[in-house]
Parts: sequence; C-alpha cells; structure tokens
Amino acid sequence: MKRIFLFGVAAAAALAVGQAVLPVQAQDAMAAYESRHKAMESLSGSMKTLAAFVKENQGSMSEVVAAADNIHTVAMNIPSMFPANSMTEKSRAKAEIWTMWSDFEADAKALAEASNKMLMAAKAGDADAVKASFGAVGSACGDCHKGYRGPKK
Repeated sequence: MKRIFLFGVAAAAALAVGQAVLPVQAQDAMAAYESRHKAMESLSGSMKTLAAFVKENQGSMSEVVAAADNIHTVAMNIPSMFPANSMTEKSRAKAEIWTMWSDFEADAKALAEASNKMLMAAKAGDADAVKASFGAVGSACGDCHKGYRGPKK
C-alpha cells in the first residue's frame, strides 16, 4: 500500500512540475520572440535610414553612424536571439535556423562583418565608402531572410 501511495505522490508531483514548466517555457519563448522582433524592427528602421542616405542623399553622417552601429550591434547578437525552443505562433523564424545552426551563424557573421565595414566608414565620415558597403549589408540581410524567415502571418 505504501508503494502505491508513494508512486501516486511521485506521479502527481511530476505532473505538477511538468505543468509548471510548460507555461514558463511558453513565456520564455514569447519573451525571446518579442525581444528579437524588436531588434529586427530596429534593424529595418536603420536600413531605411541608410537607404535614404545612400539613394537620396538624405540624413546626416551622425544618423548614418547611429544606424550602422545599430545594425552591427544587432548582427553581433543575432545567434543569441534564437535560443532553442523559442518558436511562437507569431514567429516568422523557420525551423531551419536550429537544424542548420552553423549555416545560420555564418549568415549572421556575414552581416556582422559587412555592417562593421559600413560602421567604420561612417565613423570615418566617408560617405562614398558607406554607400559602397550598403549593398553588402543588404545582401547579407537578404541571404538570412531567404533561408530562415517565413512569410508574413
């Protein structure tokens, strides 16, 4: 009788722990999604600032430096924004991020390198070099989007 009672208590405890863990995991996934969504939105805004500078000669070099710095900062942190089990219904991230992790990291590194070149050019006040590096930054963003971002929901 004692064994049955203890087994029942253990099973109930395991079930309670399992139920407690699921909401925490869902909260963690939502927090990761919201954090990376904000970061990617800021990256998009920075690209718009740079596009206006590159294509229309709009904006100041200080705005370009800030935009390039933001892109570089986000790029350096992209892998950490995608922890395992951080998918949500809202997320456009594809499962390939985690199944092809080393390729995903390589794409993030390519963006970090391209954005660093742009940042160095912007800090030096070299508008021509900023404009020359814009295509590489855009291509690096696009490469990651092609492989790892799903359609809008």
